[in-house]
Amino acid sequence: MLRTLQRLALGTLAGLSFAAVSLAQTPAPSAVGWLRYVIPPDPPRYHDMPHAVALLGDANGRPAPEEEAAAEELDRGLGHMVAGTDVLLHRIDPRNDAIILGTPEALRRSGLARIAPGWVDKPVPEEGFRIVHLRNGIRQWWVLEGGSPRAELYAAFRFAAMVTEDRQLPDELAESPHFPLRAIQIEGPTPDDGVLRQYGRLFASVGINGIVLNCNAQQKAEAARLFRPYGIRVWSSPDELQTERNLHLQDSSFPDAPMSGLAPETAGKEHRAARFLLLPGGLRQPVTPLHAWQMTLRSPVATSLTGTLGMLSQEAVLPLLEQPMLQASLYAFGRFAWNPEESRDSIVDQWARQTWGDDARIFDVAKKIVVDSEASYAGITSPLGLPRLGTEHGPDPMATEAGHSLADREGIGAARLQTAEFPEAFRREYANPSATPQEWLLLLHRVPLSFRVRDGQTVTQSVYDAAFTGASAAANADDAWDETRSLLEPERWTPTHLLLQDNARRAEIWREAVVDWLLRVTGQPDTLGFAGKHAGRIEAETMTLKGYHTVFTEDKEGSSGGAYVFCSLSDCSASTEFRGEENVYRIEVGYFDAPQAPQRFVLRINGAVVDTWTSTVRGAQPGGVSAERFVRNGVRLKPGDRIEIHSTGALDFMEITRDPRWN
Repeated sequence: MLRTLQRLALGTLAGLSFAAVSLAQTPAPSAVGWLRYVIPPDPPRYHDMPHAVALLGDANGRPAPEEEAAAEELDRGLGHMVAGTDVLLHRIDPRNDAIILGTPEALRRSGLARIAPGWVDKPVPEEGFRIVHLRNGIRQWWVLEGGSPRAELYAAFRFAAMVTEDRQLPDELAESPHFPLRAIQIEGPTPDDGVLRQYGRLFASVGINGIVLNCNAQQKAEAARLFRPYGIRVWSSPDELQTERNLHLQDSSFPDAPMSGLAPETAGKEHRAARFLLLPGGLRQPVTPLHAWQMTLRSPVATSLTGTLGMLSQEAVLPLLEQPMLQASLYAFGRFAWNPEESRDSIVDQWARQTWGDDARIFDVAKKIVVDSEASYAGITSPLGLPRLGTEHGPDPMATEAGHSLADREGIGAARLQTAEFPEAFRREYANPSATPQEWLLLLHRVPLSFRVRDGQTVTQSVYDAAFTGASAAANADDAWDETRSLLEPERWTPTHLLLQDNARRAEIWREAVVDWLLRVTGQPDTLGFAGKHAGRIEAETMTLKGYHTVFTEDKEGSSGGAYVFCSLSDCSASTEFRGEENVYRIEVGYFDAPQAPQRFVLRINGAVVDTWTSTVRGAQPGGVSAERFVRNGVRLKPGDRIEIHSTGALDFMEITRDPRWN
């Protein structure tokens, strides 16, 4: 159903005056994700936007559900941004300006070529569209021509997006998708109808045309009804998709190397669809792996590739609808599946402008955070293509190495070029480590520790540098977002702030685990002297303990120094006497999230409570997955001060360093 478009008789449009445009940067009432439709900064650019939509429909004038959805989306978007589209027509009136929605057949029937002499009929693929601007004297029309009703919807979203981004509208734009299948698989139970409707709009806006759910026949029928207006086909399982489309689903990367965009060729049907992880960093480390996805097109998986399937975990379904930094990956995947050659900068720029509006002080920061997220995450988890030393939940180098050492005192790398099934041509092309892309170096090869990468450094130093640089980038992202605090409403700024804070903490935990692992297994020092050094750190097991007892672990990187303290009483404490100079300090506490119930922590100085916090339930025992950090800045300390932590939770260390903001 159209919400606000009024069906008016022809002949009532002439002389319509334009409503005043409010410049308030507020989203449309139906905003979801990047579909916010904030008023552009230069409304006069669109002052002559037609107020009518001509929805041509089929030979009997009946619009398809996708065409009605297209008209409604134009009403949502243009109606809010430029006070337009308040009239709906079912044929073209030469006396009035209009945005025209139609297929090639419908446009031929309409007599458009007679009304607008500049119209040229051209072939349009079934899922492709054209946006054409026509004029005849004082009259003008925007023609949104789709090769099918679904493609008309794509054209409507694209047209509204260009206005949202404050683009100069072209006289003609033609697009069509690269891959016939562009789908998303939602794992776990089928979400409720309201969630599916929101996803339907988001999917269609970036050209996604299929969804795989875990559902029965009745649920599938209901989902198909909900997704029909968005041109989205529903499958009840991956097997049903493969059978119906006669294709083979294949991972786009090794399961333990999701940032590589590289997987071996597998036997299967002639047609393939590659599965891509939408959120390889999970919910706590937002990563948009566009470069990794594009690297897939250079891998054996690209052979006979006819489709893409983005994988969305059950735990991400609801958070993604609320968190813009997670939405960036979904937007980027849709645009990548539509045109895999489009640049990362262009795709992320579109998302940033649609999501954050016209203020460059905001969207430039958001854009840089998303663009840099991939290199940052790869640097701390999979430097130089090394298989990820853990999972999306956290670092775990020892478990990753179980049964196959990734590094020792002689060399480093996974040597998958020798152990995995690759075509002979691929093997020849990348047989020489020096000619291998750095993103694949330590995945495909095992090289001596003395091997020098392209910048002339040893491979071990490059791994160290990548880890430190990646963690620094995550911290810088959090700092950069702080600069936008005064420019955004708290309800928009705060969730992203908290996510980036969490991401920075997780990045530092990853960095420490990877660096300590590399130093331990190779014995190669970091030439800059940072590896294995933790300024101001006091291991929990060396503190004065009451109720706590020390647990030594084989997982050397799971806890600092290979040990932590565990409380088995109703209240435990760990304390230390400060012996440094009087100054303002930063106190960082390493602890572990709880496996079952949240635990409260209290930080005291000389008996006075300075701060408190509560751990989160992670369902994991102390280790890299459950490792956490708490930071309190601006604490003035003098020699002899007693610093205590009271809790029933597991503690790893305390670190006291001068607060850089005061020193």
